[in-house]
Amino acid sequence: MKKIIIFIISFLLCIFPIFASEYDSEGYERNETNNYGVNKKWKVKDDNLNNIINTPYVDVSKKIYDYADIFNEEDENELKSLIDGFISETGLDFALVSVNLPYTNDEDYNYTYDFYDYNDFGLNNKSYGGVLFFINVYENNRIYISSVFGEAQLYVNEENNDVILDNLFDYFKGGTYKEGVISYIHQFKNYYDRGYDEDAYYIDENGSLKKNYSLPYAGGIISGALVSLLSMLGLVKKNKMVTKASNANDYLVSSSIEYLNKTDNLVSTITTHHIITSDVSSVGGSSHSGFGSSGGGHISGGRNF
Repeated sequence: MKKIIIFIISFLLCIFPIFASEYDSEGYERNETNNYGVNKKWKVKDDNLNNIINTPYVDVSKKIYDYADIFNEEDENELKSLIDGFISETGLDFALVSVNLPYTNDEDYNYTYDFYDYNDFGLNNKSYGGVLFFINVYENNRIYISSVFGEAQLYVNEENNDVILDNLFDYFKGGTYKEGVISYIHQFKNYYDRGYDEDAYYIDENGSLKKNYSLPYAGGIISGALVSLLSMLGLVKKNKMVTKASNANDYLVSSSIEYLNKTDNLVSTITTHHIITSDVSSVGGSSHSGFGSSGGGHISGGRNF
């Protein structure tokens, strides 16, 4: 009996590190039994199944997924503390992801959308509100991206997102990634603290930012339409009182027309040359609203560095 107990304990000690390592590096397994890990309202369909399967399935409580290994343990502890504070104060979720992969810019953006949408970030928020900050340090495609989801878009719109991204460039160009992320968190929090105009915007059922057209605005449209209609009716009525002309002479007075001969002479030609230069080193893409493969709305923008 004692030998059996020792064998069981030894067996558990042997397999536990394997499970723990698999959990930390690869995440959970996506399969049909668990709806491929999709716990949000997004539907698993033929056209997005490949995106879902290829998205890491992670423990969302970690918040930091440093696959590129650009942060040491001390950095991660400091960043995790700031992220936890951000979540506690705003009610929005937050994910920090780094990779070192030869993606194109478009693939980088799709990766951020899928990573947030197909994991449980913001799951308890009405429109899955939160933020994902993404860093790809691959040598030929170094880019950082801010993706804003759900109600987080009420605080940081396209213009605000671009301001934040521009302010981060020197940090990432200089390789000070931790300081760049810290600045991002503080800037986003500042916009959150300013609040937003509740009468002007709202988030629709797909998580997209929409303008809220109030009744006064609608009344203005109706009033304008009525004024235009009345003006047009008046012009029509006035036009009916004008006698119609029956031939060309009724339109013109022949003595009022004078024909002139005119000659154009070419004096000279001048050709100018312009050299157009473009510095794209700090531009990865202006912020824009869009949808991921899930159909969820977001605002995203990035900068190459």
